[in-house]
Amino acid sequence: DKVEKLKEERALTVENIAKQEQILYECGCYRQEWMEIISRKINSNLEDCCFDMWSPQRDGTLVPDVCLKGRDGIRYCSLNFSDQIKVRVELQKLFMKRYGVSLPIFIDEFNVFSGNNSPSVEDYQYVRIYSENVPYLKVNSL
Repeated sequence: DKVEKLKEERALTVENIAKQEQILYECGCYRQEWMEIISRKINSNLEDCCFDMWSPQRDGTLVPDVCLKGRDGIRYCSLNFSDQIKVRVELQKLFMKRYGVSLPIFIDEFNVFSGNNSPSVEDYQYVRIYSENVPYLKVNSL
């Protein structure tokens, strides 16, 4: 009689665990969908960078992790210096667009850009800060 009662309790426990695991799974799916929606909304306003809301682990699972990347998918910390500047300008533009303000954009070390590689700031006043092997920086306001 006690054995049967324990078997029934075990069956109920297993059923409750399965229900809880299903709830956790559904919460994870909801969270992932919610983060993907946010990511799409933000990334639709960006050209030179993007935000990833998930990072793959070695075992293939995804964990929530906001990561700023360049347009080629390389993490911000691994981008070269000129691309890091372009990402910062992109985020400044997003901030100004979001809040409806127009502030000057300061681009430091402008000499790291060559040709048409410079950041796109056509709608804003920007200040180029660069050096040419001199002991001081030159500032051009455009």
